[in-house]
Amino acid sequence: MCWGYNWVVMKVGVHDSGPVEFAAIRMFGGAMILLVVMLALRRPLRIVEPWTVAAIGLFQSTASQGLIAMALHTGQAGKSAVLNYTLPIWVMILGFLFLKERPRTGHGPRPRWR
Repeated sequence: MCWGYNWVVMKVGVHDSGPVEFAAIRMFGGAMILLVVMLALRRPLRIVEPWTVAAIGLFQSTASQGLIAMALHTGQAGKSAVLNYTLPIWVMILGFLFLKERPRTGHGPRPRWR
């Protein structure tokens, strides 16, 4: 319930600051929290593959969060949330159409924790 209500809070935030600024504030806040956690756990801050991380950050995270903020700015929070949570379905359909990947059960990555 808290996760779903987050969309309503984001809608209010987008109304007060604009979509791009709100997405930047959210990403900066998340980065600062991650930095504090990494320092508290004494984990190394060195990035093993910086170009890969930068590409994923630019193309996946930035585009995704920016588009979510723009959708919240122009549309309803509920519709934006439904579109975001149906993303795996669209990825499966587009992967089938453009990459010729056949959908099957257990197709995703397996967890590595034990």
